[in-house]
Amino acid sequence: MPIKEISNCEAHHQFVASYNSSLMYQLQKVLYLTKEVETYLDIQSNSSRWYIDDPRLSYSLDNLINNLSVLTEYYHGWIIFCHIGTTVHKKVKYTLVKNDSELDTYIEEIFKRHSIGILQNKENTGAYYKKCKAEFMRAYEYLLTGKAHEVYVINNFLKHNAITMKYAPKIFIDDNLISAPYIHINKPEDLLLNNSIFKSLFDHDLENNDTSSNTKNYYTELINSSVKHICNIGGIKIYNINGLDYFISDSTVGLSIESILQVSHELTCSIVKFVSNSLDYTSKNNQITNIIESITARKPKTINSLL
Repeated sequence: MPIKEISNCEAHHQFVASYNSSLMYQLQKVLYLTKEVETYLDIQSNSSRWYIDDPRLSYSLDNLINNLSVLTEYYHGWIIFCHIGTTVHKKVKYTLVKNDSELDTYIEEIFKRHSIGILQNKENTGAYYKKCKAEFMRAYEYLLTGKAHEVYVINNFLKHNAITMKYAPKIFIDDNLISAPYIHINKPEDLLLNNSIFKSLFDHDLENNDTSSNTKNYYTELINSSVKHICNIGGIKIYNINGLDYFISDSTVGLSIESILQVSHELTCSIVKFVSNSLDYTSKNNQITNIIESITARKPKTINSLL
């Protein structure tokens, strides 16, 4: 944003400094929680039990899910206030931006809410608006894929409801016994979920690749275009959908804990790589490099990646 367009430079720079510092804190916190979950998962993989008997894994996972959502919201605000810039400083409302035919409308609503892309010199507003929009799309690329939103929806459910986090079945992959812990909810609790792939799977006939109501929407289209059957564990069928491993039976839908770690890795690395190109982070390149190296030290052991 041109300096002359900022109505209160002191407040603007305070916001930028605060958001830059706090975003780094959120990234480091997610990194810490990710490592906690990884440690407990590796312990579980060496256990003979088909269930998780250490509650610390559930507590750490719950904490990670919550803080991934906080990071998603905070990055949304960082893009608006710090990377693009706005003359209006007010509370940011996180908005899901779907990668569909309404994409331009979603972005325009966000820009209108925060007075983004508007200049006092109206002759330059058109070009400036396009530049802001292009930067928003570049910064928001990973959040458009739907993976981070799946964890965001689970977090909203967890605020007022319980998700089962006890199951850790074993499967053989290339003669190796692999632990496959996952979280799940049962019907009719799916009615309490926000729209997502997770929610849509309760009414989806994956064998025929269609919904029971034949209703097409953003999430069912993602399912239909990306679903891949991986394997079965008894009566549970495991599918990879939009890059994540889902566990599905007659009345339950689950998501593998390793897939949640995958979202953590991808979201954190995506944000870190983007902000590392910002001038505000020039002096923090070593710190940023360390975050990427630390979070990618252990790759998520999703079933799809092990096959």
